[in-house]
Amino acid sequence: MIVGDEVFKVTTDDIILIPDGNFQQVINTNAHEPLVFNCVFDGIRNH
Repeated sequence: MIVGDEVFKVTTDDIILIPDGNFQQVINTNAHEPLVFNCVFDGIRNH
């Protein structure tokens, strides 16, 4: 997972804070397991 300029290796049950306005990208590097990404927002979104 990329957040801003940082790269994180994430595994099951990890939680990563994505600060407002930061670029984020989630990449599934495991061809044998599905990726589940849950995102919780702290307010109203305009999109």
